[in-house]
Amino acid sequence: MSASVETMMYSGETPWHGLGHYVGDEPVDSAEAMTMAGLDWSVGLYPIESSIRLPDARRIEVHPRHYAVLRDSDDKILGQVSEQYRPIQNQEAFAFLDSMATQGQDLRYHTAGALRGGRRVWMLAKLKNHQIEPIPGDVTQPYLLLTNRHDGKGSLRCFFTTVRVVCQNTLNWALSEGAHNGVSIRHTGDVHTKLYDARSLLQQAEVAFAHYSHTAVQLASQPIRRGDWSSFLTGLLAPDSVEDESYDPLLTSAGQQISDAFISGPGSDIPGVRGTRWGALQAVTHYTTHLRRSQTGQAGRLEAAWFGTGNQVNQRAVSMLTSPAETWRKPIVTKPEQRVTTAVGTDAFLQRLQQMRFDTNQLAQRSLKTKQNS
Repeated sequence: MSASVETMMYSGETPWHGLGHYVGDEPVDSAEAMTMAGLDWSVGLYPIESSIRLPDARRIEVHPRHYAVLRDSDDKILGQVSEQYRPIQNQEAFAFLDSMATQGQDLRYHTAGALRGGRRVWMLAKLKNHQIEPIPGDVTQPYLLLTNRHDGKGSLRCFFTTVRVVCQNTLNWALSEGAHNGVSIRHTGDVHTKLYDARSLLQQAEVAFAHYSHTAVQLASQPIRRGDWSSFLTGLLAPDSVEDESYDPLLTSAGQQISDAFISGPGSDIPGVRGTRWGALQAVTHYTTHLRRSQTGQAGRLEAAWFGTGNQVNQRAVSMLTSPAETWRKPIVTKPEQRVTTAVGTDAFLQRLQQMRFDTNQLAQRSLKTKQNS
């Protein structure tokens, strides 16, 4: 496994990131997942002693205000925190996620592990008997993702994430309208009470599933107009002002990869996907999940897609695609002499896109006639 992955397990089908130790096809409960993922350890706080040496060689002990977060399994220091910090143990995090299960419904732990030497741990759980199919043949599986940090640099967070079956793209989604970051619990105060109180919010996952499905259906019904693709890519990849007036998103590596995925990526041949806003979202998540450059390979893309810059790109795509195209950033107009070499490539792409959209409409009409005749 990658150097950024310390330990990881998965059960059932191979996860989209392709990482981890396979533990079998059968579901595992929280206790088994914690052991198999190498997370059966806890942390403690130990004062960082310090002193001041005076000119006459005397030393004055300084009252400790900072503590080291020490892992009990190997005495490894995971971080340095203040006296207000309250640890949340791995066992407590798993128990918190278990509390999400409703009556008669179990959580299946699909993957769990530790990143960056144990400083960040996570667990991915799937609610049984749930799947989303906004378009016939295009199935998305919903999960709950919990992450906790032991280095004092972040809160415990839990949010809804999806994995598209046909291509294993992943996308985070708010647990409730307006809760853009899901549930977040800081490591201060009475963390146990905070964990208990947050359970009611997590049980709104059913609402999140419905909201995601409704949004997906809406996106699938809206085609990307001929002149809007370049505007979309510019707003997605260069949201801040671009000083270079020759900037063309279709000439960047990211722009080309997203455009290719939009036209011919995995799942684009499903009727109702290619040429639509739903297809554009899948092209972006395919890029961040599988193609985006990462110095640590797929492990780095995993962390970025869930917690970092990859997730930021995905969320920007969601925001843009659920807004009118008129609000998208318009492409920068370059000087005519600068566009001689780029116009051909851009026009060729748009012509291909138009042809793909026509083919998609034809397929949809044939499918409808087949259903009517049957």
